[in-house]
Amino acid sequence: MGSQRFPDGPHVAGYLLEERLARGGGAEVYRAQHLVSGRMVAVKLLRDPPSLASLERARAVRHPHLVEILEAGTGPSGAYVVMELLEGTTLRDVLAKRGPLDLRRALAVLLPVLDALHAAHARDLTHGDLKPENVFLQRLHGGVARVKLLDLGGVPTGHGGDVVFGSAAYLSPEHAAGDLLDARSDVFGAALLLFELVTGRRAFDAPAPVATAYRIVHDPAPRVGDDRLQPVLDVALAKSPGDRFPSAAAFAAALAPLAPDAALSAAALSVLARP
Repeated sequence: MGSQRFPDGPHVAGYLLEERLARGGGAEVYRAQHLVSGRMVAVKLLRDPPSLASLERARAVRHPHLVEILEAGTGPSGAYVVMELLEGTTLRDVLAKRGPLDLRRALAVLLPVLDALHAAHARDLTHGDLKPENVFLQRLHGGVARVKLLDLGGVPTGHGGDVVFGSAAYLSPEHAAGDLLDARSDVFGAALLLFELVTGRRAFDAPAPVATAYRIVHDPAPRVGDDRLQPVLDVALAKSPGDRFPSAAAFAAALAPLAPDAALSAAALSVLARP
């Protein structure tokens, strides 16, 4: 990938932008270096940012499976977020390379995501956009890999209303309908993510975003082809939040009997994260 410079200059808030890593979804992400300490970080430039108060709420959440937000602010060219720099691959790239995952590998990815969500929900924050692009497999030393959840936007629990953000295929019914969000909205989103991991397709896909949102609100939960997993997904994908698992931790507990042990999970993640 060729080096791309930020168009208004190479510096943002004391960071030298060196290489563009990703672009899309109203943002660009750059590999950058702090001009004083020399630390390498990722700087995300936001074209349509959430409020700084929201970003500060997200920054306050610390968890091994959440990408660490180091600082956030606004400059002459707009809002930015500085994050820890991760080496590895997104779950979207894993699916494109490998296709659907077997259930044990899928749960090796999803259970850490649910753990990170539980930490966010404990701080009254919801994610609202749980898609493969927002799950990263970080490559560490010695072939070890770690799941990192990206793009926790700091949306307070009980908010949402007429503001619909996120990707149409990954909305909960209440999100698509413009209703308020809470932890159970992310339970639905995590179930959509799990369905895609094990089938290789989106649960409620349609040719247009509006049609996709309609299907999410009205169509029954799709079949996953696994009699052990289906009853759990049926609860997690219930249309009414009151019929779902009440928390990410409860969803994880229902999936735990189907999951591999810690050693097998670590081995599965290591394989998935390989270049």
